[in-house]
Amino acid sequence: FSLEAMSSFFPPKTMWRSFWCAISTAVFLKYFNPYGSATEYAAGKLVQFQVFYKGESWLWFELVFFALLGIIGGLAGALFVKINSKLHRIRRGTLWFRKNRLLEIIIIATITTVVAFSNIFAAEGQSFLLEHLFSHCTELRTSLDDQLTDSICTEDTQKRWKLMLLLLAAGIGRYILTIVTFGSQVPSGLFMPTLVVGACVGRLLGWLVTTWHESVGDVYPFTGCTGRTDCIFPSLYAVVGAAAFLGGTTRLTISLAVIMLELTGGLDYMVPLMVAVVPSKWVGDAFGKEGVFDMLITLQGYPHINPGIELGSTATASALMSTSVIYLQKFGETLESLEEICSNFSFHGFPIVESRHNLQVVGLIARRDIERALKDSEDVGLRTRVAFATDNVPGRLVDFFDLSRSVDRDPVIVRPTMPADRVLDIFKALGIRTIFVCRSDGILLGVIKKKDMVKHIHTERALRNSIARDTAPTSLRREVNSFASEYRRSSRLQL
Repeated sequence: FSLEAMSSFFPPKTMWRSFWCAISTAVFLKYFNPYGSATEYAAGKLVQFQVFYKGESWLWFELVFFALLGIIGGLAGALFVKINSKLHRIRRGTLWFRKNRLLEIIIIATITTVVAFSNIFAAEGQSFLLEHLFSHCTELRTSLDDQLTDSICTEDTQKRWKLMLLLLAAGIGRYILTIVTFGSQVPSGLFMPTLVVGACVGRLLGWLVTTWHESVGDVYPFTGCTGRTDCIFPSLYAVVGAAAFLGGTTRLTISLAVIMLELTGGLDYMVPLMVAVVPSKWVGDAFGKEGVFDMLITLQGYPHINPGIELGSTATASALMSTSVIYLQKFGETLESLEEICSNFSFHGFPIVESRHNLQVVGLIARRDIERALKDSEDVGLRTRVAFATDNVPGRLVDFFDLSRSVDRDPVIVRPTMPADRVLDIFKALGIRTIFVCRSDGILLGVIKKKDMVKHIHTERALRNSIARDTAPTSLRREVNSFASEYRRSSRLQL
């Protein structure tokens, strides 16, 4: 999940740490068995709504309905991201929301109470409802025989249609409330509400297919149901629908399919999950490449570059670089000057050049290495000169504080004529923070920081949106205001 959803650069060290962290969590949950004390049915579960399917197969024609769930999930996810991003901007830009956060919570809680407790499918807790929606009726009747089970597993056709409307209302209501609450002061989360909405829609579609089968019998396309007691499993539709809606909202594919596979415990359901998850991502990407996490990162102004983003810009590296560069001289710095630079500037790294009159790049040193050296040099005078290299030292090397081992002598260097798209590819592939722009002889012209790249991406996007709106019948003032707001937001991305 972290690799697919949150990281633009994922080194092996981070992968191993994440892997052992997840393994430790699963082992301790398995040991403490938090849901094993209630019923035997819940024993061995890592989460309350985990189910264990026992070889119930699906029919080939059901892939059409699974793909339909994926399309619906992609449309719902794209709409979720669009509306929620607008609500985030309203909350951040409106004084009323900043001053009345407690009142906002009270209003949301009141509306949630009125909407939820008037519907049997909305009144239950999310994990408890998911456990019922994900489980087969045969298991529910033996292990979780309650009022919710009677509603989900009813065989009365007339009553089932009424319950379908209630389930649809519960899904739509929770969907709207999730859009409103995600990003507010209420810690309502995203995963569980989205899973519940998708499970409601999936179970509803499973009910419709079951009703169709009961009305026509074991004829085409239900010929595979001949001789089988249970043929269509609405619970499987609930699992697929939950994956589709979460995939459309977050744009996850592989990790989401693995998560749902672990929740069901059946490898046979990987095909239905992927048939739903992949279309949900395709449909969601058709309305915008950013998932909900990428949208939040963009709104917060963090220097994150989505690995799937494409620039399509005609700009070059010279248009992206910052020419006001704080550099260090190869043999011209002292511990005192380094301490002053670190206290005045918050850059993560500094270029090293030959001298003030010769800006040929020698290497790059990270800020943390300088701070570590300053901490280790408490017994050395602040006027001691610093050497960032051991060749051609002006004097004896023992008279210098040697930092040559901390210097990266192969920094990433590009020419000023390199296209901005190639610069973006370098940032995405290498996961670096800084690129130097130099002439062919190595003379430093400027520095492209990751935030410079992000700022250019937002500016280009705002310009394209402004040009696209130019063809629509809207007022010129609205176009100018929209472009200006996007440009102001991108200009705030300063180091």
